[in-house]
Amino acid sequence: MTTPTANHAVTAGAATAEGSTSRPETVDTNEVAFDIPDDPKEAENFLAKFIDADLRAMLLGMSKGKALSDQDRQRTILLVRALGNLVLYPGLATTLRMPGALQVIGGSNPRVVFPAEIQAMAKDVHEKFEAQQWGANLVLDGGDGDDQDASSAPTPSQRTTAARTTAPGNRLVRRPSPNHQIFGTNGIMRGLLIKPGGSIRVYEFDDTFRRRDANVFGANGLTIGDWWPFQRCALRDGAHGAVMAGIAGKRDEGAYSIVVSGQYADLDSDYGDRLWYSASDSHSNTDPDTAPVSGGARVLRQSIATQQPVRVLRSSRGESDLAPSVGIRYDGLYSVLTERTNTNNRGGLYIRFLLERLPNQPPIVRSRPTMAEKALFERVGRGY
Repeated sequence: MTTPTANHAVTAGAATAEGSTSRPETVDTNEVAFDIPDDPKEAENFLAKFIDADLRAMLLGMSKGKALSDQDRQRTILLVRALGNLVLYPGLATTLRMPGALQVIGGSNPRVVFPAEIQAMAKDVHEKFEAQQWGANLVLDGGDGDDQDASSAPTPSQRTTAARTTAPGNRLVRRPSPNHQIFGTNGIMRGLLIKPGGSIRVYEFDDTFRRRDANVFGANGLTIGDWWPFQRCALRDGAHGAVMAGIAGKRDEGAYSIVVSGQYADLDSDYGDRLWYSASDSHSNTDPDTAPVSGGARVLRQSIATQQPVRVLRSSRGESDLAPSVGIRYDGLYSVLTERTNTNNRGGLYIRFLLERLPNQPPIVRSRPTMAEKALFERVGRGY
């Protein structure tokens, strides 16, 4: 068995002509996770092929009395963890046929009985996504999240041959030690894995780490001033429900959170307790009479109607004096009061929304990140 080393991948099986993957060598599923492709469509295609080919073949064999092999047991565990790790968007669960696959793995078909451990995992994932309505009505819109770290990418000598030659999804990513100061259980990058290879370092969620649901209103257990090195870390802790998007919410409920990132710094105004926030497509419109109404704009309009509080996070990409020096910070709950139209530099109309910070909250903690947190941030690039 190949032993994974820091930032190295272990081959999980090479793709076959039929689109399935060959059987992997024995691995410890507590130490590795599937390397899911970065691109959402590629990730969707990989998981769909796995369910359609590999899982189908397992189910067919088991229905004929064939015992589940150790390799297939391991692959099923990794699949269920990968599915449970997804950030759902409308239509994804249907495309992957996730409800049915999880139900079968969970024991709905008496002819194919998976081990109790795997059944319990599948039932937990199914229950979690059932409560989220499988991503229906979810809106993730706009923004320029900071999910990758070009400055800390591994050098060519640090990458393995497997990382360069094996297709994404057919590799396994090693987990860090739980005692690691940065990536361990109590580190600022806890619950994240480093994807192998590539000129830009990209992080993915550890599929064994239970993230807090961000699709709720209110502070969600956060403290004003909470800080994270990357937006993906904020998603991990339930602060914001998207890795890249600046607006996260549901069409029928309104926005749960927004990120002030500076993407529309020339159109927005940030005064701390009050801010004007533009919806997506605000730069691109050239129509002087009609402003584009994006999914994010609809969600923020719903927030005006419901008056549910919106979590506001500020990113270091913002140009306001309130922006943190690095990373992203939670600055409290705001109410969306109204919307206005204005004209961009191309002569087109755009919509922007006025948000006001709710009273009786601690002040914005401009001292975060602290010097110690910035020092830890500088060490993220060393990996594990």
